[in-house]
Amino acid sequence: MNTDRVEFDKTVRIGRLVLDNVEVYRGGQEDTYKAAIRYEQTTRAVDINRVVNSVVWGGNAKNLLIKASRNIEVTDSTFLGGSQVGVILQTVTNVHLNRVFVGDVIRRILNVEL
Repeated sequence: MNTDRVEFDKTVRIGRLVLDNVEVYRGGQEDTYKAAIRYEQTTRAVDINRVVNSVVWGGNAKNLLIKASRNIEVTDSTFLGGSQVGVILQTVTNVHLNRVFVGDVIRRILNVEL
């Protein structure tokens, strides 16, 4: 997970995540928005956050979540085997997905006992 944060003493911590040639296997948490790769409220970064030449596969959760963030580039990456949704973009600015493959997304199975 990558996020910006304001500490108790008002210090601003700017998150930056660059993944290049990374494999994520069985990442994320089922039935939550805790995806294998997650950018959330990353708005203060001046430099571009990147996911390049990477693959996320084999998990039973969402593969990529970008929420309330900006300046993110996802290039030449593959997201396989997510649950319910492969890639989620919510309230984003200057987010680019180039040559991204999303496949084998399975439906969400509810584990409800009556």
